[in-house]
Amino acid sequence: MSTPQEPDCGSSSCMFSNKGGMRTNGPCRCMENAGFYGSAVMAAKQMLREVLMLRAELAALKAAHAWIKTSERKPEAQDGDCCDVLAVVSEQVLVLNYTNDDGVHPWVDEFSNLYQDYEVTHWMPLPEAPK
Repeated sequence: MSTPQEPDCGSSSCMFSNKGGMRTNGPCRCMENAGFYGSAVMAAKQMLREVLMLRAELAALKAAHAWIKTSERKPEAQDGDCCDVLAVVSEQVLVLNYTNDDGVHPWVDEFSNLYQDYEVTHWMPLPEAPK
């Protein structure tokens, strides 16, 4: 039976060798014989992969729901020449309709109040409706 210090797989790239690394050309017998230690290492590696995947998903969600400065980018209309977005006007969050027609008042709220570009500081897409 092998131990973590003395692998019996014959591979110098075995993860239990003093040189470290992972064997890539097939299963490693010393992993099978390592018992609890080998199982714990494999479980830790799997958990690390899952944590890294979750971090990537979280970063993508944060980016999708971040406020965008109007000085950096304007909304893009999805249907025709206008779209509804959440927008910040005078430290208030409002649902505004943005029109891409380069007009004097491209931002309009539900009460037909008009806002100029400089009045709206940030925006973000509307969230999806609940199901």
